[in-house]
Amino acid sequence: PYDIGYTATKMAVEYLNGTNKTPEKVITTGYTVVTRDNVDQDDVKRYLYVGDCSEIPAATPSPSA
Repeated sequence: PYDIGYTATKMAVEYLNGTNKTPEKVITTGYTVVTRDNVDQDDVKRYLYVGDCSEIPAATPSPSA
């Protein structure tokens, strides 16, 4: 959710400032598929077992080519 909001706000500001007149139609913000097999892995647990969403590290996806 953080990356989605951040990216949307950044794109809106760029559009309103005239620096990005043709925004991409599909923006990937990154995701992790949680399954029964990987739910206990450290790279998955860090997104699930937090007391505060501010503890979740922001992931910036690489731009698509």
